[in-house]
Amino acid sequence: MIRLTFLVASVFSLAFVTSVSGQDYQKIADATAWTWTAERASVSDSFLKFPNTYQVEMIRKKNKYGEITIRLLDDGKELVAWEGHYRSVFSLQGDILVYAAFHPNSTGCAVVAYDLKNKKQLWKTSLKGLGPIAHFRYSNSVNLEIVNNDAIRVFGNESAGQYLEIVDLKTGMTVGHRTYKK
Repeated sequence: MIRLTFLVASVFSLAFVTSVSGQDYQKIADATAWTWTAERASVSDSFLKFPNTYQVEMIRKKNKYGEITIRLLDDGKELVAWEGHYRSVFSLQGDILVYAAFHPNSTGCAVVAYDLKNKKQLWKTSLKGLGPIAHFRYSNSVNLEIVNNDAIRVFGNESAGQYLEIVDLKTGMTVGHRTYKK
């Protein structure tokens, strides 16, 4: 009985992952060419492209190279703030803020979805990315965009390799993943 329940749950989750809004995002990931750009892997690019429905503030920390606090406000009232850096990226879909949480000198990345109207985090997902990497003198940056109003596409560019990960906007589940050779 336990084995059958596990099998049914596995089949259901596989069907869900491949049918978010009718899209087979794994098939899309497999067919997607590498399109990461250095210009889009910056807090300034996200800041300039962010819709003006909310205020965005960036506060540079005293005596801390590259560390900033990013704040979103509505009529001067803070909705959310998070710690970032010069490579931080973020985007908006309706009232849902999506941002990448990672360190520019370490492997790995998480994506966070935050509901600005209700002032609550919806989910935080650690990406599969390249997996754990032993390293020193490492570089990490990402491009992040919302596609089809239901998914987040992240291109990761790390010292050890490159990847594409597609995450469902509602659930935070990875629905497509691919690695690329440098």
